[in-house]
Amino acid sequence: MVKKLGFTLRVFICSVLMLQLMGCGTILYPERKGQKSGKIDVGVAILDGIGVLVFIIPGVIAYGVDFYNGTIYLPGTSGGRSTEQDIKATVQSAGQVLKSAGRNAADSIRHAVQ
Repeated sequence: MVKKLGFTLRVFICSVLMLQLMGCGTILYPERKGQKSGKIDVGVAILDGIGVLVFIIPGVIAYGVDFYNGTIYLPGTSGGRSTEQDIKATVQSAGQVLKSAGRNAADSIRHAVQ
């Protein structure tokens, strides 16, 4: 009975530590990944802070993971352009690159044929 309780306790602690290593914001809000800045979500910051209080190293890692992934920031609070504007700008620049590559390829074929 005592061995089973000890094993269960170890599994529970390992599970909590592994979840904490992944970062609270990364687990709770995976759709926020990739944000570069904005207002910090107080709820995620408090959860990461509790992780620091209970387990120091995993809590610090959780903060690091959340800042690295951008999941600690509230969506739509970035000072820069929105994601939709970024996508439009990327598509336009990709179109320009493809047009210029097509022109260069056509010129190369003309010169090779002559």
